[in-house]
Amino acid sequence: MIIGVFKLIRNVIVTDLYSKPLKILQVSSSPPPKFTKHWSVFSSHRHLNSGRICNAAQRKDDLEVISNQIGGQEQGKDTTNHITDTQDPSNVTNNDIGTGKKKIESDKLKKSRKKSEKKRIILENQKLAKYIDVESYLNHAKSTNATITSTVFQGNLYELTILEFLRDKFDITKAIHQGGKNDKGIDIRANWDLTQLKAIPSELPKESSYELVNATKKLKPLIIRKNKIRSLNVKLFVQCKCYEKSRIDAKLIREINGTYSNTVSQSNSRVFFMLVTPTTFTRQGRIDFDLSEIPLIFCKFSKSRKIKGDGYSLKDYDWGQFESFYCNPIAHALLKGIDWTKAVNESSDKIIDLSED
Repeated sequence: MIIGVFKLIRNVIVTDLYSKPLKILQVSSSPPPKFTKHWSVFSSHRHLNSGRICNAAQRKDDLEVISNQIGGQEQGKDTTNHITDTQDPSNVTNNDIGTGKKKIESDKLKKSRKKSEKKRIILENQKLAKYIDVESYLNHAKSTNATITSTVFQGNLYELTILEFLRDKFDITKAIHQGGKNDKGIDIRANWDLTQLKAIPSELPKESSYELVNATKKLKPLIIRKNKIRSLNVKLFVQCKCYEKSRIDAKLIREINGTYSNTVSQSNSRVFFMLVTPTTFTRQGRIDFDLSEIPLIFCKFSKSRKIKGDGYSLKDYDWGQFESFYCNPIAHALLKGIDWTKAVNESSDKIIDLSED
């Protein structure tokens, strides 16, 4: 009797102890309102299945693990908020950050494209570069058995003669000979350093003076500009025409103007274009040359004549000679005060006779 009563009391106590925790861990189809954020963590650690009862010690350990993980998530959330507030005191939105990144990427892309364009131009000029000097061209012509009477041979010979003349008398640097079908109207490109030339005291303009060109345009001579070293380091483009009888006409001047505008920016006045021929102008060609809004220099240079041999040696020719220069008003205004014609040991006032029709 006593033993039976004791067993009954024990069963009631154990049942009561085990039934109450089961209500706490009982799985529900929807999470409690206060624990919605942590329900996924809580559910992943449940150890109750239908008909299964865990012992009290194991359930206690599980509850501690769940509590620690929930606390860790809360702590991580607080840390994240703290970092966000520290890094973003001005409440910058994600859109603002995205816009800033796009701007940086755009600037990098522009710089990259600019560098690529410069490299492309350099490589293009190097590919167009043909021969270093007259002697190397004659050796090449001999090895390929070129016809010395052809227009291609005569044109290259004339252009290279001018190139050597400019190197000798003008002290040009980085010269590239690129005459041919794809030269874009420019046979020779070079840098021309005017800082080595002497000034003409009688023609030296005042620092504040401007030259009036064609009654409409004002230009400041290069020698009196603020950054003198930069101003006197100019570029020289040269086009050679190995004419026999033809003369410079209005059509050629229009082509030169187009070539210049497609190659040089309008704000750059430190690029001179030199036209070299053995002949002179037509009447309209001279008018358009003077009215051109780009700095033009005309150089009259005679052709070389073969006097003996097969034409593949320097000794076989009577080489062409420089005769005279002429500047249009734009070039004259920019070069005023610089004795640049003395570089070829010629009188600074030697101007070609342009009275021919």
